[in-house]
Amino acid sequence: GQPATLCIRPSRIRLCEPAVADNRLNGIVRRCAYLGEYRDVLVELDEGGSLRAFVPPHLRPSPGERVSVHLPAENCQLLAVPE
Repeated sequence: GQPATLCIRPSRIRLCEPAVADNRLNGIVRRCAYLGEYRDVLVELDEGGSLRAFVPPHLRPSPGERVSVHLPAENCQLLAVPE
């Protein structure tokens, strides 16, 4: 395969149970901010890097909490990395 960049909108990322098998990443919540319509959650990934997820406001992950995030395939786009 060739190198690629995965793109997904933060509003399409879901917090999930560890039992979800496909397109799941694990990490630690570093920040969670209530922004009215959603919470902006910053997750430091076990594999390296981080991502932001906009989750419903009733979900309240705490900084330091381990979470799993699901990246639904239908919401992902792959972009080729320029050589």
